[in-house]
Amino acid sequence: MGFWNVYFICKIALHLAGSIALHPGFNLALAAALLLPLPHPALRVPRQVAAVVAAVALLYYESFLPPFRSLIAEAGAVTGFSLEYLAELITRVVEPRLVVWLLLLVAAYTLLTRWLRVTSVVLLALVVVPFLPWPRGDGGAVAGRDGAVAAASSPYARIDDGSRLTAATAPAELERAVERFFTREERRTLAFPPVTRKIDLIMIQVCSLAWEDLNAIGQANHPLLGRFDVLFTNFNTASSYSGPAAIRLLRGTCGQEPHDALYDPAAPECQLMSRLQQAGFEPQLLMNHDGRFGNFRSDVAERGGLDVAPQPTGGARVAMQSFDGTPITEDYDTLHDWWQRRLGMKAPRVALYYNTISLHDGNRLPDAGGWLRSYPRRARRLLDDLDRFIAELESSGAQAIVVVIPEHGAAWHATPGGIAGLRQVPGPSVTRVPVGVRLVGLPVKAAARPLRVEASTSYLGLNQLL
Repeated sequence: MGFWNVYFICKIALHLAGSIALHPGFNLALAAALLLPLPHPALRVPRQVAAVVAAVALLYYESFLPPFRSLIAEAGAVTGFSLEYLAELITRVVEPRLVVWLLLLVAAYTLLTRWLRVTSVVLLALVVVPFLPWPRGDGGAVAGRDGAVAAASSPYARIDDGSRLTAATAPAELERAVERFFTREERRTLAFPPVTRKIDLIMIQVCSLAWEDLNAIGQANHPLLGRFDVLFTNFNTASSYSGPAAIRLLRGTCGQEPHDALYDPAAPECQLMSRLQQAGFEPQLLMNHDGRFGNFRSDVAERGGLDVAPQPTGGARVAMQSFDGTPITEDYDTLHDWWQRRLGMKAPRVALYYNTISLHDGNRLPDAGGWLRSYPRRARRLLDDLDRFIAELESSGAQAIVVVIPEHGAAWHATPGGIAGLRQVPGPSVTRVPVGVRLVGLPVKAAARPLRVEASTSYLGLNQLL
């Protein structure tokens, strides 16, 4: 196969490094096509061209990048990324250290090809290597793309009817379990009773903050978490992207919906802000960004049922630039500025939905490097800002219920076979987030804060507490 051996050797090395999942059948088929004798020399060039196209497509298929159809569907969004962000994404996909190792492999091949029949060794490796598990960072193992996926942090999962789902569960049984789950969820709904006391509900939805991220940056014991009266330690967002997470939260007075159903019209009883308005609250919207990227603003209005004009943020300082170059205001300034206006409002009760993207992938501080390097600093600043805002509410003497609920995690640490910041797989490291509730100005009789809710919970459970 000549220099095509280098292609296969590099892919075998990438597979063993956990960067791709080598597909034995497709690679052997490509190798066979290259080894097949040609009836006429003129066919060599067309074969090489076709082989290059097939090799590139196969490598992309074996990578852990999003499916190509997803890239086409999101082409408009990708064109909005800044050049700095695109350059950073490339460095995450192509690790410089790995490039050096591949170059050394090429040099070793050049030397060994004089004494070894390298093609025979490569063909044997293509048959054997894909079936060898490669090591994971957590001590487990990952099978190939078409193999069984090894267990994650738990070897099995239970669902409400007691069924036990494992990696060995038949696909048909998994489908039936999912259908049973959504059938039960369709029947679940709740309404808020009328409220007469003067009190506000402030829901702060944070982009990109999971327990996995807090542990990775050493902030799992930040003072903000200790300030909550109730802390959900096993809350699942069921989403790895902002739009779906916001829709699920704003439809949280009904049970969970399948992902596709989020983009269908919602029943009135499922709209959280509509329910709160019926209970006597005035719905309000506040964001520290313009809400245009990914049609976030329209998702909140059309699918989340919060169709009100956003509150102004002109009094807040710009803290950083977003991945698309737009400004992001500082969280404390944004909330403080809104609270000062709130004190002058006549409405006895306000239900505020505040969305912050301060931790979003690709954001840049003026005096810091890329997203990966600045994430710990930005996360500490956000947690400090929220802690400071809650302290301000407490000192004002007002009564309020504050809920801090992330949309999803950041995937700051790349999962095995994954890429840092890329959340295409909504696994527990991305969807298990800290959710805290603080009762400001209300009598709380508790021996210690916070009360930790360790049961598996999601949006309807949070709203039942509220």
